[in-house]
Amino acid sequence: MTTRPPWSTCRSRSVRGSVLAAVVVLGVVLPGGSSALAAPGDGYLRLAHLSPDTPAVDVYLYAAGRSTPRLVLKHVGYGTLSPYQRLRSGAYTVAMRPADAAASSPPVLSASVRVHAREAYTVAGLGPYKGIRLRVLEDALTVPAGRAALRVVQASLKRPAVRVTADGRTLAGDLRFPTVTAYRSIRAGATTVRVTGGTGAPVTARLTFPPGSVHTLVVLDGASGPRLLDLRDAATPRRTPRGGVDTGLGGLAGPVPPPRWAASARLIPLPVTPPAGRPAHRTEAYADPVALRIPAIGVRTALERLSTDAHGRLRPPRDPARAGWFGDGIRPGAAGPAVIAGHVDSRTGPAVFTGLGALRPGARILVTDARGRVAVFTVDRVRSYPKTRFPSEDVYGATPDPQLRLITCGGAFDPASGHYRRDLVVYASLTP
Repeated sequence: MTTRPPWSTCRSRSVRGSVLAAVVVLGVVLPGGSSALAAPGDGYLRLAHLSPDTPAVDVYLYAAGRSTPRLVLKHVGYGTLSPYQRLRSGAYTVAMRPADAAASSPPVLSASVRVHAREAYTVAGLGPYKGIRLRVLEDALTVPAGRAALRVVQASLKRPAVRVTADGRTLAGDLRFPTVTAYRSIRAGATTVRVTGGTGAPVTARLTFPPGSVHTLVVLDGASGPRLLDLRDAATPRRTPRGGVDTGLGGLAGPVPPPRWAASARLIPLPVTPPAGRPAHRTEAYADPVALRIPAIGVRTALERLSTDAHGRLRPPRDPARAGWFGDGIRPGAAGPAVIAGHVDSRTGPAVFTGLGALRPGARILVTDARGRVAVFTVDRVRSYPKTRFPSEDVYGATPDPQLRLITCGGAFDPASGHYRRDLVVYASLTP
């Protein structure tokens, strides 16, 4: 991965001329827009309106040289940000029009942004109305093992200079509007963040920064003082397993009949509604996953929690009829790459992921968590790799958006070693 480490100096670029006055919360991908299917060369772009006294606008995103917008964001006001948009590498144009202005009207302001593969950016309108600038911020996707990373955006005009501390340690002193700090490596875990400065009372928030997570903390103007917005820019597993996972036992190497449990592995009852008194809301964090369903290949299985062995390799599920999720990794539905593994066969025949190689881009994958909340993913691509060249970075590397990887064995079975020669990986992204 080519992204800059978060503890280095964060560079930002100003786009010449007048610029974007605002950005996002709700986006509509128009016909003819960018594909929802991810590719290895994709990058990420997030838009933000962080100019306190600038009115709401409509924002359009175009591929360079194209007249049909890839994305339209309506009535974008101060303090709102879009989710990351996955885009093909290349040049893009951001155009701003007054709220509700005709799409054919000339833009008031516009700017160009170049998106690079496997890199993430925040395009933010920063500064006062009369001096607003478009800042293209390079967002970090990596963090030292066991740590978290944090940067601060000072977007409060009412308190033009603030001091930000985390558990009493200074993150930014005399941070003046509008300034963006570099990322800093910080201790992972629950942290008390405090903002002081100006004549008002201090603002304190108890925030949690999981290991492997990258955050942006935005200081905004509120009705009675500053308010804090904690954004998770990217996430990686708490630890990265070494290599692939041995999920093949050789039962498909010869003409053997399927075992009796092969069919029942697809008929395990799944929770589809929240438990009584525990409604699942879209704003809640995802709980541990308990079930997986892949309609296109008839898979319906409960999930067990998987760990790593003494050599750092991901342990396969104990039961070939049941898949498992990497418990020290990302929960499916949360930002980052969640991983689920399953056997391609048992010692006597098919197993839960026997048909995984038949999946095609666009197929749906449904993961149910312990609260009954269902995360729906769309298959982006299916890849096969030699066992000696398992793509750990692609599978476990940080992503700004929620993604899912399904892993099983593939290729020919080697009786001498007792293993299959290849790994099969299905890459999927959370469906909006």
